Amino acid sequence: MKSKDELEDLLLGIDDLPAGWSQDPPTDEGNKYFCDYDPPAEEKFRASRDFTKGGGVSAELARVAIRQFESVEDAKASWDALVKALKTCKSEVYEGSELTYTPMSAPKVGDASAGVKIETDGTTLLQNFVLVGPVMISAGGGGLASADADLAIELAEAQVARYSQGAKQ
Repeated sequence: MKSKDELEDLLLGIDDLPAGWSQDPPTDEGNKYFCDYDPPAEEKFRASRDFTKGGGVSAELARVAIRQFESVEDAKASWDALVKALKTCKSEVYEGSELTYTPMSAPKVGDASAGVKIETDGTTLLQNFVLVGPVMISAGGGGLASADADLAIELAEAQVARYSQGAKQ
């Protein structure tokens, strides 16, 4: 099992993104789940990194994250709950905004993968989730003016590769 610091070291960094992106300062994360589904296991450690490209209405956002569970079994049980929520949860109101969820194809990497398109207030976010042993990786992004599916795929594939290589060490 990796420590939180080791997980952070395995996250993609600014040098892994195409030109024009900046890395955002770390923020405190909440534990928001799609339609408030109840995962059967909490992650042991979580690490994430946020990026921004451009500004104003054309700004694009991207995020990579790793959630590490106590065991492969806990990760799989939580994965199954996530996938069920993604299949059954079509929309919800969160902090006053209506969020609409649409299933999306995801890159075929890791032990399993799933994707979701999230739309709210004119903004579209594309999020890929990947199960890799005892971790769930998420990667994606979007914005008001555009949501780059190719970037969401590239981030997911690159983050899975980075984690998989680091997990062997």
